Amino acid sequence: MNKILIILSLLIANQSNTEETAYKHQDVIIGLWDTYIDAVDNKKIQEMFSYFYLPATLHFDQSDPVVIESEENFKEIFNVWKDSPQANFHHTEREGITVNEIIEDFSCVADVVYKRLDKENNLISRTRSLYHFVYKDEKWKIYMISNVETDHD
Repeated sequence: MNKILIILSLLIANQSNTEETAYKHQDVIIGLWDTYIDAVDNKKIQEMFSYFYLPATLHFDQSDPVVIESEENFKEIFNVWKDSPQANFHHTEREGITVNEIIEDFSCVADVVYKRLDKENNLISRTRSLYHFVYKDEKWKIYMISNVETDHD
């Protein structure tokens, strides 16, 4: 019984320490996500590219993952996106974001729920995506984006 209490105490202490470091970069990551989405909303492909670390992976819905290996490849993909129905929105509103550190001071994931709206603020879509960030060259950069099913209310 004492062993169980000791293990339980260690787990609780470890969880407390994890919680203290899990959000260490939260404000920076949220700020980066917000400015990245501004570039997305304005369809500024070159500015969007500046937020990525290559190779980067995009994985949406049931489609195969797309690996972006160069700036030229990024521009090709997002120029096609810009002219597609998926880019037919006016702006994005974040509903919620949770940032969790994966490897201390190196990688984290932002779990984001957001809405895409038209000019009259009518809902076009609601999405939950995971934005994976890595800390390289003294900057946080996106290296993977994948979407997950949202809870239907």
